Amino acid sequence: MATSSSLTEDSNNENNVPVRPLYLQTPLAPGSCCIRLVELLPSAKAEDPVRCILRVARLDNDIRYEALSYCWGHTKVTEGIFVNDSPLQVTINLFAALRTLRQNNAVLTLWIDAICIDQENPKEKVVVWLGAKDRHSDEGMNFFHKASQKYTEEKAKGFSGVERANFPLRAMLCTGPDYIYGNRLTLRAFLRSTAEQHFFYALAILRRPWFTRTWIIQEIALATRAIVHCGDTAIEWDSLVNAVQFLEMLHNPLDWSPNILAPHLHFKVLLSTQKEIQAGKRFSFRDALRRFQLFEATEPKDKVFALCALFKQPERIIVDTRCPRPVDRLYRDTAAEIIRETNNLSILLDCHHMSSCARRADLPTWVPDWSASWGHRGGAVSAAFDTDPYYASRFENLDFPNKDSPNKDSPDKDSPPWIKDGCLRVSGCRVDRIKQMGPKLPRIPDYLKKLRPEGQLLPDMDFAYKFIVNYCRAVREWKSLAFYDGPIAPSEHYSTGEMHQEVFWYTFVQPDHSIQDGEAMTRFYSYTRLIKWQLDWFDWFVARVSADEWHWFFIWVLFVHYLQLFGCVSLFHYLMGRLSFNVFPKGPDLNKSGKVIGRTEKGLLGTFPDSTEVGDWVVLLEGASRPLILRPINQNWEFLGSAYIHGIMYGGAFDPKKCEDLYLI
Repeated sequence: MATSSSLTEDSNNENNVPVRPLYLQTPLAPGSCCIRLVELLPSAKAEDPVRCILRVARLDNDIRYEALSYCWGHTKVTEGIFVNDSPLQVTINLFAALRTLRQNNAVLTLWIDAICIDQENPKEKVVVWLGAKDRHSDEGMNFFHKASQKYTEEKAKGFSGVERANFPLRAMLCTGPDYIYGNRLTLRAFLRSTAEQHFFYALAILRRPWFTRTWIIQEIALATRAIVHCGDTAIEWDSLVNAVQFLEMLHNPLDWSPNILAPHLHFKVLLSTQKEIQAGKRFSFRDALRRFQLFEATEPKDKVFALCALFKQPERIIVDTRCPRPVDRLYRDTAAEIIRETNNLSILLDCHHMSSCARRADLPTWVPDWSASWGHRGGAVSAAFDTDPYYASRFENLDFPNKDSPNKDSPDKDSPPWIKDGCLRVSGCRVDRIKQMGPKLPRIPDYLKKLRPEGQLLPDMDFAYKFIVNYCRAVREWKSLAFYDGPIAPSEHYSTGEMHQEVFWYTFVQPDHSIQDGEAMTRFYSYTRLIKWQLDWFDWFVARVSADEWHWFFIWVLFVHYLQLFGCVSLFHYLMGRLSFNVFPKGPDLNKSGKVIGRTEKGLLGTFPDSTEVGDWVVLLEGASRPLILRPINQNWEFLGSAYIHGIMYGGAFDPKKCEDLYLI
């Protein structure tokens, strides 16, 4: 079994820290891929002391062991065990796990971070094992080495060369990887240079599964030093960080694409987390679970337990090895702790109800499904680090009465009083109902799956063009629903006094309206102008070229030239300062994913979850920053998701006198 990480002694470390006798008996050779393993000795009696043997093993040998996944818990509440006949204090959670896992008559070999790593010795550093080498991994690792060296050189010169490398004309002729390799000029439009090839090999390394696993987060975040091994080649973690940061500095649209950036996102989260943890910061439950949503775990419980070392109050997450909680109960209890910790209902924004993404059927609708990664929802990592700009209920915090007292009225005595039989009791006012919903936009992940069906050599270009046609048709219907064009609106102005066209673009783009500085608003209008141009150009083309009458080959010949013309015109206006590719620096809003434009009975325009139906209620809950869509189910309410409704996002429709108790199932 290959491990994700191990430790080695750093002989060059200047810290003169005494090594504990237990680890003097099991030294790790400098620069070797060695780890310590724990042999848990058998015992037929549960009350017998826990005894282990600590030994050293090499990763390149065929070693068999199991990595123990557990929550550390309180480091000051410990129990004693014996390792190599020497006493060692471990956390009570680890002690319980060892006593439970101990066999009657067989030795169990384990890797346990709290024992296999000398936690008090900074001379030991984490060794990350990404796996065996492949045909191009050495070139990829070499690229990272060169990028790190270039970063060091440029840093000494104040990164003046980076500014020249990012000049638009030069970027068109020479890529960032070529700049790292010292190439002056390449014909990037016609062929791929060696530097670019090595760049893609390096990105393949960042796509290795190790970077996506939840358990490695605390290993890297708590490590003072780390070295990354990929086959026979190694690089210091700090050097890898410098290499990726330098690539970010050389970022330009010609070098990167969303597919290329995808593996880089996990690394970016790891890097920011490591900096904050080593600066002494710990995360709230919600911040940690949102931040690391895109990481994966085989066991759904590990999406919570693997982060306990990073929580501010890890003791609030109870780990009971004698009677483990099912996943739905763990997630529900964690959601209740987040409500207690934040004193508001911001957790509802993390539920992300989308018809295209299946949730765990055993979870209440008000509990996020942390077992799913953001990659399945098309979300953005940057959204995890932003606070919500809206305050639709005009309440930031709630005052839960006796929030730590048990619930005497519910069979579940451990639940707080505002949770009854799994239902969350909230207070809010019903302000409107859904009257009309527009069509759903085609989803790009679905498009990519159908573009090249399994077993088909060539892509289905006819389907590709129909995707664009369906997208334009959906936006056209959205405009009609918003009184953007078509029939004359009952009033030329929206309820806020704005023109209907302006309201449509605000709703479509959803910038942060609280930002009212001139530069931000100029970027918004420039961005909407670009989007409008793009949609209008596409719409004009598809209205005149029918896929039912033309063969896809001739359609794409025309469309490619049409795109080139559009690109030239857009570039000209961009250089003239009339267009912008960014709305605001905060990044995209995760809660926009899977939303559909619709209207309410009072004529308000908004974007709603794609599972919303005519007749569903728009509700403003105390402690919730956005309007929420609820559906009555008997005496309770099903939570469908949050909404953006133009005109009521800043408390204009909230009336505390009309609030009533509602139970979310």
